[in-house]
Amino acid sequence: MRKKISLMLPLLCAPLAFWACGDGESNSGTSANGSVSEADLVVATFDDLPVCSDKREGATAYVKDEKTAYICEDGKWISDDETDGDDSSSSVKPSSSSSDKIDSSSSVKPSSSSSVNPGSSSSKKDDPMSSSSFKYEQDSTAYEQPDVVKVKDKSIAGVSQKGPFVTGSAVKLYELDGETYAQTGKSFTGKITSDNGEFGVSSVTLASQYALLEASGYYRNEVSGKKSGGTITLNALTDLSDREKVNINLLTHLEYERALYLVGTGVNVPAAKKQAEAEIFNAFGIQGDFANSEDLNIFSKGEGNAALLAFSILMQGNRSEAELTELLTKFATDIEKDGEWNDASTKAKIADWANEQDLNGKLSSIRSNINSWGLGSAPDFEKYVRNFWYANYGLEACEADSKGVVAATTNELVEAYGTKTRYICNGEGWVEASDIEKDTYQWAAGEDGEIKQGSVTKSVNYVYDGAKNAWRNASTVEAALGGCTETREADISLNTGKVNGTWYICKNRKWESTNNITVDTQGWVEGSDGDIKKGDSTDVQYKYDEALDQWVATNANDVSLGLMGCTTNRTGEIGKSGETYYVCKNSNWQVAAEIDYDTYGEKCTSAEVGKTMNGKETATNKYYCSSKGWVSLMGDWTFDVPKEARLNPEITYGTMTDKRDYKKYKTVKIGDQVWMAENLNYADSTKMPSLKGKSWCYDDKAENCDVTGRLYTWAAAIDSVALANDADNPQTCGYGKTCTLPTVVQGVCPEGWHLPSYDEWETLFKAVGGFSAAGKALKSGSGWYSNGNGTDTYGFSALPAGYRNNNGNFYNAGNFALFWSASENDSYNAYYMYLGYFSENAYMDNNDKYYGSSVRCLQN
Repeated sequence: MRKKISLMLPLLCAPLAFWACGDGESNSGTSANGSVSEADLVVATFDDLPVCSDKREGATAYVKDEKTAYICEDGKWISDDETDGDDSSSSVKPSSSSSDKIDSSSSVKPSSSSSVNPGSSSSKKDDPMSSSSFKYEQDSTAYEQPDVVKVKDKSIAGVSQKGPFVTGSAVKLYELDGETYAQTGKSFTGKITSDNGEFGVSSVTLASQYALLEASGYYRNEVSGKKSGGTITLNALTDLSDREKVNINLLTHLEYERALYLVGTGVNVPAAKKQAEAEIFNAFGIQGDFANSEDLNIFSKGEGNAALLAFSILMQGNRSEAELTELLTKFATDIEKDGEWNDASTKAKIADWANEQDLNGKLSSIRSNINSWGLGSAPDFEKYVRNFWYANYGLEACEADSKGVVAATTNELVEAYGTKTRYICNGEGWVEASDIEKDTYQWAAGEDGEIKQGSVTKSVNYVYDGAKNAWRNASTVEAALGGCTETREADISLNTGKVNGTWYICKNRKWESTNNITVDTQGWVEGSDGDIKKGDSTDVQYKYDEALDQWVATNANDVSLGLMGCTTNRTGEIGKSGETYYVCKNSNWQVAAEIDYDTYGEKCTSAEVGKTMNGKETATNKYYCSSKGWVSLMGDWTFDVPKEARLNPEITYGTMTDKRDYKKYKTVKIGDQVWMAENLNYADSTKMPSLKGKSWCYDDKAENCDVTGRLYTWAAAIDSVALANDADNPQTCGYGKTCTLPTVVQGVCPEGWHLPSYDEWETLFKAVGGFSAAGKALKSGSGWYSNGNGTDTYGFSALPAGYRNNNGNFYNAGNFALFWSASENDSYNAYYMYLGYFSENAYMDNNDKYYGSSVRCLQN
């Protein structure tokens, strides 16, 4: 569906829209459908509409005799009554004009003074450069016919220029009858001898002083700077009675037919030529007291020479030689009888070309082309080229007092007609106006921050900047919210707004993107820690964080639990909502773990490390204060709980000191045996080379050895190096070897202690109730996975230290405890005792000697 057109004629005719207003006719009113707006074009009849071109797509027009509005769509003018209908309806009319026309009712309306609206009294069909106002007056001497005189043995020289003809071009001089000016058949031949267009014709003898010179050949193109691709022929009518130099150029060529016509009315040749020259220049808006056409030279100084060069450039344009010849022929024919060039369409096309050359800086390239030939400096042709397109576009002279004037073209035939293009006088010439120049032309000062739609480019918005006292382009945000002013910045009820989902705040006369918090809380004073408050502009809730000294966004739990906001200072605080405990962590209320609320309120700092407590909510729970905070003694394994916390507090332990490294170990007597109540943690491979590369801390973390001791290979546990070096009974023991070990193997144990044998482990089992009861009796009372804890009845306090396999990986801390024996099974396996979380039994089994297992030493 097409958009509906809404038009209203302006109350007063725009000065540039003179052709749309009849004498004494009122243009106020509404369109046929009663809609109110302003059209881009206002014309008398439908036939006056310009072509609906791509440039005019979307333009609107009002046809007065039909009282109907139209819109340009897809190459057709479509009436307002049918904009919701089918394109094929009778109201859909192709434009009858083949020419482009002016946007006559533009919102940018220059002053009604003559300096702004040239030709404002003309009708719309008038040619802005019509020569009807130009009248060449001949004096009485123009009708005095000179005597016919002979020319005898004269040499004629000159230059042939379009741009200059090149070497080898032909020049002919034809004798003309002194009465009829017809060719007599007598001629003389010369040629162009250099690329500057110079020629000479010698030994010229004529029955009369009148001659026709003709130059034919290739020439240098001023526009392209290159040699022409084809040839042209130029003529010059001359009176040789008083001259020996005759230049041939476009002016001499085009004046020929007109001059002969004037001669036929009784005007003598010199006067006829002078009138024809003036009329030709006038057709291009050039007037002045210039030299005779055959004396002009495009490489010489002077206004006439500059005018000739400008005229030559304008006629050349981007035309081929054939197109140029055709244009010259039509021009000469057009002016022959009345001295007027009436081809407004061609003028408009030439003006469009000149406009494009000027506004795109190409005139300087043309000058460079000409100067690069090294034949002389080009005169000041540019002003004549500019004046030609200015005049054809209906633009008055641009002078200092008209600086800043903005105008649209009044010529319906030029390309810019009916478009949004406007021109501005910069004091030296007309240039294309920017959007802001044409859109804000003649606007008065606005209120600071006022937003206004462009007069011409209605899709562009402008804001009045009170600090600069000027209109400027409005940003997308300004267009939506208005300008950011000092007044708005100071008023928190006005200084924020939302555009396309983003919040903005007015600061230092600019809208800056911001966030909900700034928008909602600006102007708020500090609250109490954890206070909750709804935002001023949104439904977002905020909490005051005293440590941060600011309001921050809440999360769902802050609002729903009724515990106030979780803030920096409340970190670790426990709260209860319903039957659920929550802990404040990372600025969010989270469901609290049992340990959080069971220990809540009890200090656990470095001063309290080692302290234990029963749970506050569940008294049977036990907790230990570690360097990392409270840890459960009832839960699964963690290395954060030191070994001392795993000992049975009901047992009285002994103590021994390993004199090798002075580590102290708890000891306990079970039956007739005295055992270490902790796993061995000896690691000096210098004193005991057997340990080198064969003992580890779980996960290779040294702090873990402080809890569960080291994990040793069997060779390290029995100290295989010491056995091999025994002078009395050297033994080669270890992986892949079998040996006969002594009855007591000290191994890695301290002096006075030894690695227990298979039988000695069995003795321990018997002392605590046998295999089936030993697991539960020997395991520590906490730390075992899935509550597989023991009773630690005898204080053995076996910890689930896990093991290291022969691939170097650590496994099952919290699940298993493996202790080496001094007994081997075969060359690759040795016996060990192990306990598991899943069983109350104790087991003896054999394992790969490369495995890393714990060592419990037995006193000798």
